[in-house]
Amino acid sequence: MPLFSIIVPLFNHEKYIDEAIRSVLNQSVKDLELIVIDDGSTDQSQQIVKNFTDPRIRYYFQSNSGAAFTINRGISMAAGLYVAILNSDDTFHPERLAEALAVLESEPSVGAFFSAYNYIDDASVITRESQDIIGTLNLPTFSVPASEHLINEESDNWVLTLLSGNVLHTTSNLIIRTKLFDRIGMFESWRYVHDYEFFLRLCSKQRIYFARRPLLNYRFHGTNTLAENAARSVYETNLVIAHFLASWHPKIILEQPDKYNRLLDFLFHHLNLYGGERFLLAQLIIQIISRNQKGLPSETLSNSLPEDSLFQIVAPGLKETVSYDQLHQSYQWQKNETEQWWKKCQELETGFLWQKDQTNYWWEEAQKSLQALTQQKEHSAWQKKQTDLWWQQTQDLKQQLINANHLLGIPNMLRNCKQRIRSFFLNKVNK
Repeated sequence: MPLFSIIVPLFNHEKYIDEAIRSVLNQSVKDLELIVIDDGSTDQSQQIVKNFTDPRIRYYFQSNSGAAFTINRGISMAAGLYVAILNSDDTFHPERLAEALAVLESEPSVGAFFSAYNYIDDASVITRESQDIIGTLNLPTFSVPASEHLINEESDNWVLTLLSGNVLHTTSNLIIRTKLFDRIGMFESWRYVHDYEFFLRLCSKQRIYFARRPLLNYRFHGTNTLAENAARSVYETNLVIAHFLASWHPKIILEQPDKYNRLLDFLFHHLNLYGGERFLLAQLIIQIISRNQKGLPSETLSNSLPEDSLFQIVAPGLKETVSYDQLHQSYQWQKNETEQWWKKCQELETGFLWQKDQTNYWWEEAQKSLQALTQQKEHSAWQKKQTDLWWQQTQDLKQQLINANHLLGIPNMLRNCKQRIRSFFLNKVNK
């Protein structure tokens, strides 16, 4: 039995699946199985997976059935003590499983592990770092499992955090004890928010741990599922929240009205419906509670979505509010990016000032060296001039000596001496 079962739901991610698989195989924890379920890919994803020869990899192909069905199939095949999910376009930090294992083994009451995450682009370059995403949120490290009837500052903290936004973000962020699926249930068949619905259900029933170290890379690109139909994803989010609120703490209204008022105050100020407030919140809660005090099963809601007349009524307005909300978020993102780049520009300016100071210093040194070379050149020119003068004086002196020799008749005296010596010897010979 392996420690970890890593489930990779795969669909047309030939560009990213190799890197995703390698991020699992390169984990410092080696005791794992990797279950890749191809949800009907039509690109080269299958061939890329089959190029791996690691015996820990198991590959399965199926007709397209959606992310929730694919993940649930992987969970049903898992043999490990812990299940981790990795979407085929995301990647794990090499120490992700090791850090999760340390927490889950040392804290038996913790049922699931999550971490901070970075955004990466098509080229795996970090485009937004973890501290920019969660730095302003007061996220608790541990969650306290919700009591059946009580709301206080310690219980339900992660539920309330999630109701203000899905800060856990993606199924790739989940590492969970395998046995908990029997208690919590599997993923519901939502198209866009199956992760969010599961996280709400998980945090309302089980203690979790959140590591502030970024151990996950979430790839943001043009083909992310949420980019398909923003209005539909908002609609599903509102249905999930409405259903959850209708079934959460069913006795609180009657037994603890003061806690109920505090809950309403929190929801009023922090509940995030992504632009769908005017259309859905009151209507959906009233409908669900009036139909069934225990709340409608989420399977009923999700299965009725394609024919749901309510969505057809509110869709035009939802699209308008979603567009406004997306524009607002885009401006906020641009503001954050501008502030980030301004900070980097300031850092660069500081670096450039240092370089400018260094350049000025070395320029001054170079000028000093140039001045010294100029002085040396001038001195060398003086020496050459003196040498030329002395050489000319030597040549003049030599010429004067030559002229003096001729003037004194030294060459004629030598010739006369030679003649006299020759005559002397000739006379001696003749005698």
